[in-house]
Amino acid sequence: MATVTNGRKRGAVEATAVAPSAIRHWLDESGALGDTYTRTWGALTQAGLHGAFGLQNAAVQASRSLLDSAVQANRAWLDRSAESVHQGQDATARLATASLGLVELVLPRHRG
Repeated sequence: MATVTNGRKRGAVEATAVAPSAIRHWLDESGALGDTYTRTWGALTQAGLHGAFGLQNAAVQASRSLLDSAVQANRAWLDRSAESVHQGQDATARLATASLGLVELVLPRHRG
């Protein structure tokens, strides 16, 4: 029985001596894994943000192009409308002048 007790004590002493070394190794390894995880997480976060920002910038540019096209189309329509209004004004002025000329021909002149 004394041999078994001495073996247990020796095993406990050896385990106590090995434990700090194993704990240090485990802490070093888990620290390295934590560093790797953190770096990977950071890189993936940055890549995700860059991808999202690229899509957002493309959407803004597409909206800007669409707006520019709409503005140009509206400007062309407004120019055509303005030209049409000016032609109508000219025709109305010519009609008024012709009507006044007709009135002068038809009505006798007042002689004073």
